[in-house]
Order: sequence, then C-alpha cells, then structure tokens
Amino acid sequence: MSSSNDKLCLDKISHLYPTKALYEAHTVEPKTRVELRMLKASAFIRSTPEWDDQLNDEDKCQEWTTQVKDTFNLADEEVEYVFEELKYYALLKENGAGGEELGAIDNVWIANAVSNCELAEEFKCNAAVLESDFVQAESNETGAALPSKFKALVDPFLHLFSSDNSLLLETPVATPVAALDATLSGTKTGSPEDWSQAIKDLNAILSADKDAFDKREITELVRACYAVELGEEHACWLPTDFHVNDDGSVTIPSYINNLHPVRYAALYQTISKVFAKFVPLLEQVTTDMIHPRSLRAKFDRELCFKHGIDFPTELMRYIWEEKPLPSGWIEKMPYIEPVPFSFSPSDRPIKPYSMRGMPLQASVEISSIKLTPENPAHPEGGWQAVGSAEERVFAAGLYFYDVENIASLKLKFRDPVGARKIVNMGAKLEFCIAHNIDEDYGDGCLYTQEVGEIEIKSGSYICYPNFYQTKLPSFELADPTRPGHLKYIAFCIVNPAIRLLSTGLVPPQQPNWINTGGSASVGEGISTQETSNVAELGNRLRRIHMESDKAAEGRFAVHMTISNGEDEDEYLIV
Repeated sequence: MSSSNDKLCLDKISHLYPTKALYEAHTVEPKTRVELRMLKASAFIRSTPEWDDQLNDEDKCQEWTTQVKDTFNLADEEVEYVFEELKYYALLKENGAGGEELGAIDNVWIANAVSNCELAEEFKCNAAVLESDFVQAESNETGAALPSKFKALVDPFLHLFSSDNSLLLETPVATPVAALDATLSGTKTGSPEDWSQAIKDLNAILSADKDAFDKREITELVRACYAVELGEEHACWLPTDFHVNDDGSVTIPSYINNLHPVRYAALYQTISKVFAKFVPLLEQVTTDMIHPRSLRAKFDRELCFKHGIDFPTELMRYIWEEKPLPSGWIEKMPYIEPVPFSFSPSDRPIKPYSMRGMPLQASVEISSIKLTPENPAHPEGGWQAVGSAEERVFAAGLYFYDVENIASLKLKFRDPVGARKIVNMGAKLEFCIAHNIDEDYGDGCLYTQEVGEIEIKSGSYICYPNFYQTKLPSFELADPTRPGHLKYIAFCIVNPAIRLLSTGLVPPQQPNWINTGGSASVGEGISTQETSNVAELGNRLRRIHMESDKAAEGRFAVHMTISNGEDEDEYLIV
C-alpha cells in the first residue's frame, strides 16, 4: 500500500477483459451473507454527514455500534472489522482529488455536487435548449409532442459506426466544429488494416503514452473489435475523444455523436467540465480494478453446514419438477455464519493512479424521465450492463444533473459470480443459501448476486466498473400534486488501454448536418464544387441510418427495457 499517485500505466489495464464485454468476461467470488450485512452497516455509517471526522469520537462510535448490531445483526468481530475498514476508507477519501469517496458498494465511487451548484445550473440551462429542440422535433414529426415519460435527448444508438458504410478521414478533425466540413472529404472505410492505421495515426497525435499502444498488435485488436465481434449487424457505438489535460481540465477535440457542435456549442463546454469532474472518480475505480480487494469472509462448506441440510419435501418437489424456488426459502434453512478475517488493506496505492495527460474515449447519452400527477410513477426496470463486446466499455459515469420532486431514488447493483457447474443438488443449494442467491438455478447458468444500492440525489456523480449490472427500481413523485423529473448524462468510457475508431476519424453521419459548414449556421448550403458528392453521400448516410435501426433493434435486448403503458422505453444506463 503506497501513496505514490503515479501516472496510470496502460499495461496495468490492457489485460483486463481484452476480448469480451466486461460483464461477460469478468466474474468474482460471491460475498457471503455476513459480508453483505457488513457492507450495509458500513454504508449506513458513511451516510452520516462528515462521518470520517467522527471516527475518533468514542460516544458517536458507540452509538453507531449499537445501531449496526441491532439493525444488521452483526457480532462483535464483524463490527470491529467494519470500523477498521472505515479508517482505511477515510484515508482514501483524505488523499483523493477532493470530494470523491467510495460508495456503499466495492469499486463504486461517488461525489455529490454540493459545492458545484454553478456547474449544475450551467448544465441545466444548456441542456434545456437541447430538450426544447427535441420536443419541437417530435412535434414537427407527429403534430404534437409525444407523451412518453422517457426521452433520449442524445442517444448513442443513433448513427452507429458501420463497417460497410461509415466514412474514414485521412487525418483527425481539429475541433468539433471542423468535423462538419469533414463529411464530404471522408473516404470509404476499407479493411481492418485501414482502421488499424487510422488508429495508429490518431494515437501518434493524441496519446501521451503512445509507446504502450505501439507494443500491441493494433491490427489484430481492431480486427477483433470490428471484423469478428460485430457479427451480422456490422455496427457499434461511435465514441468521442476526451483529452485529460495536465491541469485536470478536459478538452473535447472531436464532435459528440448526435449532438450538433454549433447549435449546442455551450453544452459542449459544460460537458467537458462535467467529464473533468469524473476523472478523479475514474482514477479511483481504475485503481481499484488493478488492485482488487479480497473477501471479508469466505464460505467454507464444512464449517457453514456442519450437519448437512435436511431439505423439506416441499422444497425438493420444486427442484424435482424444475420449478422456480419459492420466495424467502433461503431464510428458512439452517446455516452457520463464517467468521470474518482480520482486516487488512489491499495493496492499492492510497492515492489513485493519475490519468492526467491521457486521451480517453466515451460514448455519451443524455436523457430525461418526467412524471406528472396523471402519471405519477415509473415502473422498475430490468438488470443490464452497458454496451456490447465491441464497445469495450470499461466503466460508466452517471451525473444526475437535475432531480426534482422524486421520492427515494436509488440505483441497484449486482455482480456476476460465474457459471457454477455443481452436480450435487444439495451442494448447489448450500452455495445459494450461503451467498443469499435466490433465483432459478439450472446447470451452468450464470449466477448473479445483488450487492447493494446507491442513493441518487440531484447533483450526484456515480462511477463504477462495467462488470456490474445495474437496475433502477420503481420510483414516484414525492408530492403527487406536482410534476417531477429525473435528468442525467451518462459517459460509457472505453478501456483507456484500447483505442477505438471515434468521431475524430469518422465524420458526422447525420443527413441534416451535411449542409452545415464549420463556420456556417445550421441550414446554410454547401459549396458548388461539393454538390456532385451529395447524392452518393446522402444515400450512404441513409444506409447507415437504416443499419443503425436494425442493429439497435437486436442490441436493445442486452439493455434495460422499461414498460411505459402500451409502449416500451429503452435506454442504456438507468
């Protein structure tokens, strides 16, 4: 355990989940029931304002001890572990960049923008223009704004990268606005070797650590990303480049897919500031992933089930008939809790690895959910992870920039814990009992374990590794007589050790952007010499649009789908 604050070495993360989406390639050992209760107790204490300043207050610690024993049924040794771990968490918080701290779940880092009210107001103001335009566009298409609760204002599923139709620039664009002139000068995408060379060229310009890229087989990497795993759709998200400067600020050198850089120039500036707020959180998440922590207590079958389990005949009937087990069956089974280990901090540095000076990539989503007295509740969604294998989403960052009149809003997390091929049914059920896994378990199925939830407030920043799956529970208006809303921006962050084709090299694919020059206003015409190219370009962009629709239809199945009356709203993160 060091306090180095060293620069992140890409070799430390290049091996993490290199060929699959994180949620497919990454599994962990499940946490025992006692460890889950210890996590809840720790989160309960850390929900107290300035909890770290009160750890040396004996009276307060005694009060907390009584509360967590009663509420979470903890033994003395378990409470002792929690307090030792809290001292370590306080040390991490003290040595952070400022404001970020570990959330209620391992590897999930949070910050609340109490001190960033100006930025929140700036984002609300600039995003309001985008939302107004979105509603107006709906009205123009249908004659009236649609009543849907959910609106994807910036949707990465639109205008995807297409291996068959997307254009490729010879040199990266210099600014987001310059990209508007680049569409007509793009050359058609060719082979994976073409994409490989383009990425190498981009690295030479953007990467502060390009040698780390040069050591890798870029061609094979790109072939895996774009030629093999795209399957029949041949389409994937098109991320944006975000460059982290040495002072911690962020520059966006290319356009954000589906966000016009002229019309929303002010929003671009605000998004760069918000992304800069995420960098310290991402540094912490990445450092945690490089130095994973060990379990607090470990399941020992001989210890936990000394005399075996006498499974009721009624329960066995469910198993024989291969029916889902009844709710609450776990709590009825005899079980001896394992004793937690003595606390020992992981070998991760106290100060996280620095990402300053590094180029990052992320796909961007901006969405809103509105509730009204007529429609005062939003139903629970399904579990999902972000992106598919070809998007290489390493972590997700959520900024809830405006939450108004919403009661008890939380984001739930669960962890993939591997395909357990346990032949003996008794051993399989013992495993489920020990880890509080209450689902339908066929041979070889992927087990998942709920590990906790994070409270969402207006101004909350949440950053987490993408091996977690998340779910937004149902929520409703706090005051049913007034409308309310939830608005957020999501960054789907690409593994920093992997460079994908981005908006820096793939020019805008929106047909209604073609006639907008870099210095022109929206709607001005293109030059005469370019007119001959427009017909073919328009056809190609229309094919991209159709291909995106087709790919999105097939890909939405891996994302959360939320019912909204007779229709269904689909979105990426929450």
